[in-house]
Amino acid sequence: MTVNLDRGLNDLEESIDRIIKQKEYLQKQLRKTKSNRSEEIMALYAEVKRLKNENEILETNLYKLKILHNAKVLEKTEDK
Repeated sequence: MTVNLDRGLNDLEESIDRIIKQKEYLQKQLRKTKSNRSEEIMALYAEVKRLKNENEILETNLYKLKILHNAKVLEKTEDK
């Protein structure tokens, strides 16, 4: 039985090339995923900030409504 050494080297070179291409593809996919995740995180951060601002506005309005309500209750008790 004879062993063809050229085939072994070619197979090894092909394997190396295939693995390098696979590595490059996976790195590209990883960068793409990281980029998408960064965009998603920034969008979520902006949404949280918007909701915090909206919450502050609602809290302020609620406080003002309570003051008005208490003033009207006092007015009614003073009239009696």
